[in-house]
Amino acid sequence: MEDFHADADGMSWRWLLTGPGGVFEADAEIRLRREEWQYDAFEDLYGYLAWRVDPERRTDREAAVVREVGEWIGARALGEVGVRLSRIAEDWAGCTVLVTLPPEARTLAARPLEAAVVDGVPLRRRGVIFVHDVPAPGGTARRLPKRPVGAALRILALFSLPDTTTALDLRRERHELSRIVLTVGAVHGRAVELRVLQYGVTRKRLREIAEDGRGWDIVHVSGHGSRHVLTLEHEDGSPDEVPHDVLVGLLSPLRRQVKLITASSCSSADDRTRESFDAPGLGPTLRRPRASAAPSAPLADLASSLAGRLDCAVVGMRFPVVDDFAITLSEKLYEALLVREQPLATALARALAASTPDRPTASFPALSEVTPALFGSSAAGLCLSAPRGGPLVYEAEKLKLAGFPVPPQRFVGRGALMSLANAALAPRSGVSGIVLHGMAGAGKTTAALELAYTQEDNFQALVWLRVGGAEPAGDVPSAPSAHLVDSALTDLAIALEQKLRNLSMTPALTDPQELRQLLPLLTEFFERQRVLLVIDNAEGLLTSRGTWRDERWQAVFTALTSHTGLSRTVLTSRICPAAVPDPVSVVPVHALAPREAVLLARELPRLGQLIDGRAPDVPAERGRQIVADVLAAVAGHPELLVLADAQATDLDRLGSLLDAARRSREAGLPKGGDSGPDPGDAPSAADYALLLDSWTRGIADELGPAEKRLFHVLSAMEEGDRGQEIVTRVWDGLNRSGPHGPGSAPAPALVRSGLVAQSTGADGQPRWDLHPSVAGTGRVTAAPSLVSQVDGILADHWCAALDEALAHEDTGRTGSDVLRAARAACPYLLRLGDWERTVDVVSQVLARDLTRPTALALLPFAEEAVVHAGDADRDARVARTHARILLRVDAAAGELRLTELFGEAVRRGDHERAANLASDLRARHRNAGRIAEALTWAERSVEHIALTDRGPWTRLGVEAAHAQLLAMAERFEQALERSRVLLDRSGSLSRDPDASEGLEPWTVEEMLLDVGRLAARGLGRLQEALDFNRRIADCEERRDAPVLERTHTRFNTGELLLDLDELDEAADVFQRCRQEYERQLYGPGLAWTFTAFARVAHRRGHGQTALELARDALRYAYSADLAADIVVAHHDMGMLMRAHGGDPRAAAAHLLAAELIRTAGRPDGEAGPPAPAGMDDGLVLPHTVDEVADLVGRVPGVELRRVLSTIIGRDASSSWGSLLERVRATVQPR
Repeated sequence: MEDFHADADGMSWRWLLTGPGGVFEADAEIRLRREEWQYDAFEDLYGYLAWRVDPERRTDREAAVVREVGEWIGARALGEVGVRLSRIAEDWAGCTVLVTLPPEARTLAARPLEAAVVDGVPLRRRGVIFVHDVPAPGGTARRLPKRPVGAALRILALFSLPDTTTALDLRRERHELSRIVLTVGAVHGRAVELRVLQYGVTRKRLREIAEDGRGWDIVHVSGHGSRHVLTLEHEDGSPDEVPHDVLVGLLSPLRRQVKLITASSCSSADDRTRESFDAPGLGPTLRRPRASAAPSAPLADLASSLAGRLDCAVVGMRFPVVDDFAITLSEKLYEALLVREQPLATALARALAASTPDRPTASFPALSEVTPALFGSSAAGLCLSAPRGGPLVYEAEKLKLAGFPVPPQRFVGRGALMSLANAALAPRSGVSGIVLHGMAGAGKTTAALELAYTQEDNFQALVWLRVGGAEPAGDVPSAPSAHLVDSALTDLAIALEQKLRNLSMTPALTDPQELRQLLPLLTEFFERQRVLLVIDNAEGLLTSRGTWRDERWQAVFTALTSHTGLSRTVLTSRICPAAVPDPVSVVPVHALAPREAVLLARELPRLGQLIDGRAPDVPAERGRQIVADVLAAVAGHPELLVLADAQATDLDRLGSLLDAARRSREAGLPKGGDSGPDPGDAPSAADYALLLDSWTRGIADELGPAEKRLFHVLSAMEEGDRGQEIVTRVWDGLNRSGPHGPGSAPAPALVRSGLVAQSTGADGQPRWDLHPSVAGTGRVTAAPSLVSQVDGILADHWCAALDEALAHEDTGRTGSDVLRAARAACPYLLRLGDWERTVDVVSQVLARDLTRPTALALLPFAEEAVVHAGDADRDARVARTHARILLRVDAAAGELRLTELFGEAVRRGDHERAANLASDLRARHRNAGRIAEALTWAERSVEHIALTDRGPWTRLGVEAAHAQLLAMAERFEQALERSRVLLDRSGSLSRDPDASEGLEPWTVEEMLLDVGRLAARGLGRLQEALDFNRRIADCEERRDAPVLERTHTRFNTGELLLDLDELDEAADVFQRCRQEYERQLYGPGLAWTFTAFARVAHRRGHGQTALELARDALRYAYSADLAADIVVAHHDMGMLMRAHGGDPRAAAAHLLAAELIRTAGRPDGEAGPPAPAGMDDGLVLPHTVDEVADLVGRVPGVELRRVLSTIIGRDASSSWGSLLERVRATVQPR
């Protein structure tokens, strides 16, 4: 290209086409005018099509526009050069054209020259391949000789699909690539090594693989992307949008070895999937997002940057592509390149020809053919050949997947599950096992196999065991015999012995003492070695309650998973084991999300044809509507979707099944006159609800008495309670004179009616499902006395379950049972008008779960209780509970409501209520970091409790809370003295309190001892602090305190041991605490333990580990939303970044963030304590609070602005400037 010029009217240049040896072939003077409509399409064809094409006729209209634009490109953008290229390609069966662009014309690399149509034929169809050679931003790196292919051609394949992005079929693409590599090696005797990264593709992991010393010859990248970013994953599976320049940097270690990079981003698959799902009448009109004003040059920038910076050939995509096309193109390209050993440009031409149908479809739209492009001058003549492989040798240890079933034919979606599971399988995850549990047919076995096949290279040995069992009777799994359970254990021993040399486990199964001796050795082996064991279909080994049928199985499973070492055990089961060792991760497997279900439907033979309009004799619109009806019916269940596909061989039969409900609704329409709706009008939501209600009533009226009674019972129950155990309890309670369980006659007849569907619950037992509208009609038509009976039975059941869960919680079991029972009880209690028990239940939850989602779930119950509470005393208790819930949902509103209630109590002279509300407000301000205000409320609580008839222990407890705040305000001397005085006073009080007490003596004593611990530690008197803590532990031992409380005390011991430099002992304490906090679902405890582990790592000199742990601590601290913990986490983060080479500006920002929060919690003019360590010479502070917030906000979950707004409690942003000046005056760095 010569003489390039661009202005407001368009652009112009001169093409000069030369052949081998510089022989002149043709030239052309080009002038493109912006006033032509094709110019806009040439600038950004993808964006132009997004708004130009009618979505209901997308495929055909897109093809027509691409054709029109192609003819314009051939005539106006290529001119005579295009004509000459067409002749050359026709004579030589294709040609490769190196397009050398000057820097000022680099944006033309993003323009679809390949779309050109000359003499009625697209240049691509004649085999013309353009290779774009354009300087990358910043210039092309100096060329260095490439290292040749080594003992094997090494391919790195990267497939990234974060959890919240659209479902793509990257797995099928991965399988096709693996198949080709296997063919090259096994059939053609070539040495090819393929490394696949899928699930959990993070920046860190990509950098580690890129830095492999042997290098990679080919890099294949596929996933979600956009014009500016490629989407990788964070550790938790969430999207990590990596800018193109950062991606180039991550791959830069490959420069000396890599010869070819192929990259495609599939964000347009989002549109195609939506198009498949949003059939007419079922969803909003489909629209692609309009293109931005800037053309799509950034995609070309990525390809040219990769080509320039890494000095290699790049097969890139100008536009996002549909995943079906990307999969097929990848398959055909690598077949031509590796199997047939064709030059890259020729291979791409052949792949495009094989991937492009004569007639465009939704899966292969017309734009696809012009999307791939070649970049980098080396692409013009690149040939890749794998070296010859070694001799064929039988090596059993390399056949790691022997004994495993074939990989699943289909596996879609499950991004979050697979990211979580792959992270758990990592060598240093600390997770010893994964339990995949859920309903039958959800895909547990498929997920386990997918894990095994993708992790083959990461384990020394892989072992598979599928547990046999008795065939289920219908949907109810029958209990396997003792023989079958015993056989499964023997099969496990044999499978392990086959893969692990010198292991002798089988004889120990018949000798309990020998088994006990073997199991610790097995635990140590699994801790030190890298073995992946998969136990599939394990529900036969468990009772319906999740306990092991054979205690030997429990002992073996515990031994295999009671470690934090290198091996992993994966167990799949419909029933979740009731108890698993701490390092085991329990992961539920649910139905597919709607778009994942669409993706699976596209893979199925018949439904896929219906979606794409390829089914014989079925119009495209009707086919998509049928699939949409199927998707709505199966609700994401994979097995049901496969079953529907099998029924689709007879569309009349499938249609009759799907139309049954519609015909029933139509049968209930009013007859005659103008009372019915116009048949040409689609029913409104109200019409649909009326039809469904009428249909439900009519079907129910045809039921027998027992079936109708059972329908009303199920309708009166909450959805989560319709499992066999609870339904049986209710049914028996209603039929005491002659109980008839729901598994007998009424249930099958009711299921046959269509009102109720039977399924299998997560516990492996039957459950009954009703559409919410059907259940609503059933509840309305049921006798009020029956509904009240059901409410009473279930309210009593769940309140009893709550009491039992509380008892188990005291012995160390998880608090999740408490939450479940409490939440389940509330709807029934409210319907009964039992406000007293409702408040009791909600209070139990609030004492254990501080999270906002829980508060949101409880808020409607509390609001209804407020409306109906009744008398003044009850109303006061309900109102306080409601305000405490509101505090977690909307902090400002909750604080205001508590303050209003306090004022009302004072005006009424209700000092006890005022003292309680003052205590709530004290806790609120303390948690928000407003210690001065918290002290004020503590003093008010002391004042009002003194005016009540409460006993001395209760009054002493209120004073203890005040002393605790003195310690938090770092007034340590005063707090220590106060704790001693109050402890002395407590010594004279009776340990047998009367009815006037609201607090137990041990509660007050432990509070005062904890004040002493805090104050002594703050003064550096560590042995004295340890003594206080030991006294707390002794008190807890005497009263048999709940495990969670003992864990807090143990953690405090660990902190003091750390202060004393007892690192190993402290780390052991912290590890035990973390396990318990995880079991108890206690978020603040996780923040504390991560902070502690970061400090231990720092003391040991492990800087990078310390920084990673500190980031986790900061994230958990913000999640718990406790200001004091956030201050500590920010300060530690800043100190560790300064100590271990972190970004100095970010380090200063974290230190300053801690001081901002501390200072915001003190009134103006109040002197704070001296600036902590770290705020010293050489610290360059950010200039604004916004700058601080942006810097610390690089850590996910950190929201400094929100925390400061919560503490300041007014127009926070207007106060930030003065707040920053107060902090600067305190720290005064030079």
